Amino acid sequence: MIRRRNPLSLPSPAAALDDEDLLREILLRLPPSPSSLPRAAAVCKRWRSIVLDDDETGFFPRRFRAHHHRRQEPPPLLGFFIPDPCRLIGFRHGLAFFFSWWARQAILWDPLTGRLRRVSFPSSPLVHQDGAWTRLVNAAAVCTAASAGNVGHVHGARLLSPFKLVVVGHDNGFERAFACVYETESGAWGDVASVRAHAMIDPFKKSVLVGNKLCWLLSGGNMLEFDLESQGLAVIEKPTGARSTDFCEHFQVLRTEDNGIGLAICSELSIQIWERRSDSETVVRWVLQKDVQLDKVLPPRLDALNRPAWVLGYDEGTNVIFLSICRGDFMVQLNSMKFTHISKICHGGGIGGGDGGTDMSNDT
Repeated sequence: MIRRRNPLSLPSPAAALDDEDLLREILLRLPPSPSSLPRAAAVCKRWRSIVLDDDETGFFPRRFRAHHHRRQEPPPLLGFFIPDPCRLIGFRHGLAFFFSWWARQAILWDPLTGRLRRVSFPSSPLVHQDGAWTRLVNAAAVCTAASAGNVGHVHGARLLSPFKLVVVGHDNGFERAFACVYETESGAWGDVASVRAHAMIDPFKKSVLVGNKLCWLLSGGNMLEFDLESQGLAVIEKPTGARSTDFCEHFQVLRTEDNGIGLAICSELSIQIWERRSDSETVVRWVLQKDVQLDKVLPPRLDALNRPAWVLGYDEGTNVIFLSICRGDFMVQLNSMKFTHISKICHGGGIGGGDGGTDMSNDT
């Protein structure tokens, strides 16, 4: 005999929300979108105190991010910000890092807790052996667990421990490039690594982490590679068969599906995707993976292009590249080559004729 519970004996929804622990679990399961937590915090003072709470179970936004990260890869986006007066250098493993030129510091910031760590610039890389001044132009921060090859690693509860901060620069003549590492465990800067580069490090393109190596784009399409284990610095030349272009805006360093080094090159009405492959223990070469013709991918109203596509940015976690074309800005998922029109206004000038946000999926 099955005894059914009297519906009148069940607690009402209002009574359930009176339970602090139950309410916290409900809020934890809100949709993982940037607007969820601010809207919940605006309901009442009680909800706001929970959303901003930092108790023995942990800081609520961090728990919110971790809860949804178990169900999707990469972790959900909780918001965005525009830094001022510091210059944003990158964002990786849940931490943002900046340059503060006036304070001569690198700043690592955990946006989920508000905690930050300031690291003064090293003095040694500013002058190299010949007495020429070196200009620090870019940097990257990497969690030690991720540098060991754990691509899906998400920074844990302890702030910046352990982390490596790498700064790179070049001399005024662009003859040599330099790199130096700060480790949070030792609290000290290491030795300066250098290599002959004959190129400028792009100060605007973010670094890309591939296994235990960090890569930055150099002018002309080559890239600077820093090995986090050996702390060696090397220059990787662009593919010899690549279409010729000298502007940094036409290149983007990538992390391929196989966790290898890749390079996207925009030229005329096409995008080439190259990957570095090892034929043996000593021979490594570039292989062309995809050659996408934009006039065949985009709808007719958008394919009247009068200049090559420009790279606006890249997300190494999702392997998504952002392009600016004459008729607007696009988000491209490189694994599937799925194009999404995200803006009618092009960063290079002009207004597009398409509808912002329309999805244009194409498999090549």
